[in-house]
Amino acid sequence: MARPTPPAVASPLRHISIPVPWHDSGWDGRACQKPAENLSCLSLKYISQQWNDTLESAHSGKSMAVLAECERPCCVGDRGYFMGPFEFTHDR
Repeated sequence: MARPTPPAVASPLRHISIPVPWHDSGWDGRACQKPAENLSCLSLKYISQQWNDTLESAHSGKSMAVLAECERPCCVGDRGYFMGPFEFTHDR
């Protein structure tokens, strides 16, 4: 069997790292079930600046797909929904 021919221009391999906030339900497109107990996400700058205990708790466990933009938890700004089973657009 012949060895494959490499491409004419070799592309270097790259590693990408994208921080996402910790999620207590597996990044399934819902707000955390217990946001007051999930403080690790506060290490991300945007979340720590926008955190609102009342808002986070009021919408715990709800799908981002059904929350109005003003009701969404601050982790939306840091991709806290990235594995949700729906399309989602957020402007920061």
